[in-house]
Amino acid sequence: METKTISLIIPVHNEVDVIEKVVKNYYKEVISKIPGSEFIVAEDGSTDGTKEVLKRLAKELPITVVSSNERKGYSKAVWDALKLPKNEIIFFSDSDDQHSPRDFWKLMPFIDDFDIVTGYKYPRSDKAFRLFISQVMNMLNFFIFGFFLRDINSGFKLFRRKALNALLENYEGLDFISTELLIKAFLMNIKVTEVAVLHFERKFGESRGLPTSKLPEKILKLLVGLMKIKLRFLLWHKLS
Repeated sequence: METKTISLIIPVHNEVDVIEKVVKNYYKEVISKIPGSEFIVAEDGSTDGTKEVLKRLAKELPITVVSSNERKGYSKAVWDALKLPKNEIIFFSDSDDQHSPRDFWKLMPFIDDFDIVTGYKYPRSDKAFRLFISQVMNMLNFFIFGFFLRDINSGFKLFRRKALNALLENYEGLDFISTELLIKAFLMNIKVTEVAVLHFERKFGESRGLPTSKLPEKILKLLVGLMKIKLRFLLWHKLS
């Protein structure tokens, strides 16, 4: 069966140590095998040489590099990047070399039956503190919204365009962008499933998404944001 053309989006900020490997691997394992697909790298104000590596790669491979002079921050950069693709199926992955591009093929068989296919890391190669924070986020989501996902902030997903466009209409500004999208999907009755994907230890630097030192503060901010989303949903439901 012929695989549908896709759009691959990867955001990047200060990943000079791994970005060339990541781009080449995603091109080899995914894009080169699906004619007509597009590969967009959304660069977010890097200062470590990442911009220069991407500029060179854009001359070697059929990729589109969209670069920002000023850093937007992970969530806003991802939000903007997800508006760029042209194809019906959108594949999103973080660029920190902690995922296997081959796991795209684990997600793809489910996209005909679901609007979002999200990978959950198994086994997960994170430090104990990050594992704890992830569990806290999963449980907050369960107690506030009543549904459970194994990895609500996963940065490895497939979207159907119609569903993604609906999710992108309003930006709540949560620091955990994947969490925001999946909660909205639940509230909008968008069909979501999870699939186990490999996860590797980060070899260079700390996560570019949220530094560990800021996670407690961000979790508190997340809790406030989740409650706001919940209250707005309840009000909308009451008025509709």
